[in-house]
Amino acid sequence: MNKINLLNWLLCSILFTPVCLYGANKNVVIENELFKKQLCFEQNKVVVASLYDKTQQKELIKPVDKKPYFEFIINNKRVTANDPIWQFQNVQSRLMDNGGTELSILVTGRNELKNLELTILQQYFPNSTLIREQLLLKSKRTGELKLNKDQGKLHFIFPQYTFSNIAPKDTITEIRIASYGNEILSKLDPNRTYDNRVKDRNLAACHMFHTASISHLLSVGSSVILKGPFNLIKIDKYTILSTYEHASQDGIKGMRLNQMGVNNDYLAITDANQGVKTNSGFTMSDDDFFFIGLENQKDKSGTTISNKIMRGGYLDNEPIPSDKHYQTVWSALAFMNKTTDSQSIIRNYLLNQITENKSARAPNFYYNTWGMQRTAEQNGKDVRSVFTEARILEEMEYASQLNVDHFILDDGWEETLGVWEYNKSRLPNGLKPFLDKAKEKNMTLGVWFSLIGIDSTSQRYKDHRNWVIKSVDGTPAIGQWSNPVFDIVSDFSKLIVDDHKKLIDQGIRFFKWDAINTFNSAEPNLWHGNSSYDRKEIIDRYNYLLPFVVTDCMKQIHQYNKDVSIEIDITEPERCMIGLMPLQEGKLFWMNNGASGYGDYSTFRTKSMRTIINQIGNVLPPEVLTYAQYPQNVVPFYAQRYNVNTSLVAGKGFWGDLKMMSKKDRETVGNTLKKAKMVLPYTTGKPLIMNGRIGASPEMYEQIDFENAFGQVVGFSGSTRNYMHHSKVNGENMLCVLNQSYHLNGNLLNLDFQFTIPDDTREAFIIGNKGKNISILESTGWIDNVQLNDKLLTISLGAASNLKIKMPATIKNIKVNVSNFTITSNGLLDIQVTTISDSLKISWD
Repeated sequence: MNKINLLNWLLCSILFTPVCLYGANKNVVIENELFKKQLCFEQNKVVVASLYDKTQQKELIKPVDKKPYFEFIINNKRVTANDPIWQFQNVQSRLMDNGGTELSILVTGRNELKNLELTILQQYFPNSTLIREQLLLKSKRTGELKLNKDQGKLHFIFPQYTFSNIAPKDTITEIRIASYGNEILSKLDPNRTYDNRVKDRNLAACHMFHTASISHLLSVGSSVILKGPFNLIKIDKYTILSTYEHASQDGIKGMRLNQMGVNNDYLAITDANQGVKTNSGFTMSDDDFFFIGLENQKDKSGTTISNKIMRGGYLDNEPIPSDKHYQTVWSALAFMNKTTDSQSIIRNYLLNQITENKSARAPNFYYNTWGMQRTAEQNGKDVRSVFTEARILEEMEYASQLNVDHFILDDGWEETLGVWEYNKSRLPNGLKPFLDKAKEKNMTLGVWFSLIGIDSTSQRYKDHRNWVIKSVDGTPAIGQWSNPVFDIVSDFSKLIVDDHKKLIDQGIRFFKWDAINTFNSAEPNLWHGNSSYDRKEIIDRYNYLLPFVVTDCMKQIHQYNKDVSIEIDITEPERCMIGLMPLQEGKLFWMNNGASGYGDYSTFRTKSMRTIINQIGNVLPPEVLTYAQYPQNVVPFYAQRYNVNTSLVAGKGFWGDLKMMSKKDRETVGNTLKKAKMVLPYTTGKPLIMNGRIGASPEMYEQIDFENAFGQVVGFSGSTRNYMHHSKVNGENMLCVLNQSYHLNGNLLNLDFQFTIPDDTREAFIIGNKGKNISILESTGWIDNVQLNDKLLTISLGAASNLKIKMPATIKNIKVNVSNFTITSNGLLDIQVTTISDSLKISWD
């Protein structure tokens, strides 16, 4: 043992004796290059003895008077990690598909809890301080152990950490991601002048979920419970991030609540546009969606951070199961010093650590037929009548010209709602013609699901009336498109998974899940309570379990086939799957039209859609979001480039009637996507750097892999202007820039953008040389394409240009297929090209 390790060992021994000693057989050590965490099981307790920062050689955990790591009520008695009732059994390790390690630590209870098994899951990752953790409870005997309330309130806390801290006050930043319909202008004062905006159709209050950052101050002797899901608290020289993985919107705003009943004593959820109507029988409030709380408490010597269940986590007297586990939500904790930042920690967490499913982060482009169907509706046709084999095959041909990866069949492919087989009247040959066409065009086929909707005339509805969600008066709740809905927190979820497996067997690889609304199910004898419980308690349990069940369905589907992609539609305020839990297995489809409507091909709709990434891109990485743009180039807008570039920044989706486009327009989009795909393997997961709010001049977005010199820069401008954009890139590894004139000076890339009309856009694709040491340092005209082989560089120019090219000194006998070139004194190849009819070719021996 070297001197430094010996010193660390002695330090840990002094700090933590007699709780545990390093290397003791009842001490589980979790560590990587940055931290060491110790869970100790001495004296029949479960204690977080240490969270040690290796880089600063500093202990973060308070050495004494720590609050228990977990606590809950079993058989009407409070049980905590500090009680001397636990017996360590074993620890098992699993290497995860995302590069992390999962430890499964089993402890059992003693005395009255001798039949209780408690599993602590710990996930940690290379070069990261973030730890994901979950608690599982299981009983060896059916019905013996039960979870209870404490004085009428739920009491379940996990995890809980007490950090050393003597500062008089702590600063907390709460980050929310599920606040519906926020004003974009902070501190709006409606009294300054009259407001003539159209409700729900304006850029200032977008029809979508927004992020919100809220500051709090924590003083000695005080506490605060936050919704989050992100809690950032500054302690000493550190920032501690804590979060949880669940799903629910922040409040009832936007839920179209109508007062009903005698004396307005309850509220109903209605949506006239989609036929939604349900009546729960109680007054709804923001607290109805407050399931998990992030609690911060402060005393004179420490700050305690804990996650606690606020609502729906269990029923009073609910048995701990013996055939499966009662499970908490996954939580995550990370610490940051001055050399790290919260944004990079959160990005890495949501991109890589929250999921083991690579398909959930694949940055593929897709086309969805819904925009085409709505175009047909605007022309007086039913949205499903256009869904014929011939028309869809025609659209697939057009979509292949766009160069998309997925082709999604939206509402209309199915027999009827809830019967997820092909419609035999509209599609007599089934899905096979589409699967064959997709294979021919190197696309994968996907389908739309209204996950819980059910046609009341179907046999499935008639066979399973016990799954039908009912209003307080006993009539079926009505979901989207005037259909009843099934309660998925039941055995119905098993049928859903089977439906998907059958489609996967046929070749389907993408699923769009729509209309998973909050219908406040109080149906008894399912998975969330029986008739002995109060109606409101059953509803709370249902809403708490809803994201668990939906996410578990995704997990089972991915276990069946790892290449399947799933997106969840959260475009309406009633769809409470908005949160971190769905990101364990899928992506979130964020918004349909925002401040506009179907058939709006102008830049107005596109600005609204880009509001998504502009507002939330600093919290949620673009790889976890989807949304769709129109690629049409319809007069008088000619907004195709503007629309397509918005999908390049984020969303990666297209819809609309592609038959409206000329072949040249479709190929123009396809050529742009082809270039975007050249850089995507390198930029995926890299920080999205944004400058400028929606409509600014300019409004810039860049994602660059600095080292490999691949990247994408997309700019928008609300006014005409010249703008020189500067990006950093490893100049030695950069080959060129496509679609934009530029010059490279060392590691500084200068992009000379010109926005020639209001609401204009430009894009630049940075291409690396893959270690071949050839760089086109400057091009005064834009380059359309480039190919670099062992002894040949082929450049397709979009305009006449002067080029400066750096060639390796080892290259001899350079040949150029134009006469106007020189080799400068510093070894640069200087070429002037006045005609672009043929590709520029540079060869050498």
